[in-house]
Order: sequence, then structure tokens, then C-alpha cells
Amino acid sequence: MVAAEDQPRTILAYSDKLFTPSESFIPRGYSAFSRLKPVFIGHEQRGDPPPGTDTILLGPLHGPGGEIDPSCLKALSPPGPWSGPS
Repeated sequence: MVAAEDQPRTILAYSDKLFTPSESFIPRGYSAFSRLKPVFIGHEQRGDPPPGTDTILLGPLHGPGGEIDPSCLKALSPPGPWSGPS
């Protein structure tokens, strides 16, 4: 059995355009951390995700100004020990 502290911690990594070929350093950077398991979130997927990568495509979710309303990401994140605006 693997101890909870040895399990990779899931984090959300947002980028409007995911896996753009010219920005391959972004997923490579997260993969360098053995204790993190990124879930990539964005509006558009521009390339193939690395094998075993979890992604969430938001599609056309936009707020009044044409940009994403950050409050919609709140539903994707589990409650944490931090305090902040609700």
C-alpha cells in the first residue's frame, strides 16, 4: 500500500490554448515534478497531449468581457485548507 504523502498531488494547470507545439516546455515542466499530477485546463487544444495526461476542455465558456469567468474554475477545485473569497 502506498502512503498518502507518496501519492502525486493533483493540481490544475490553466492555459487558454493547450499543447501549442511551440510551447512544449509547459507540460514537460510539470512532468519534472514527481509529486505533482497536473490536469491541464483550457479553451482550445492545439496539439496532442502527452501520453497519460488528463485534460479538461472548457470550450466556449466566456464571461461578459469575452474572457473566462474565473469563478467557473472554482467548481473544479476541491476545498482546501486555505481561506479566501467564496
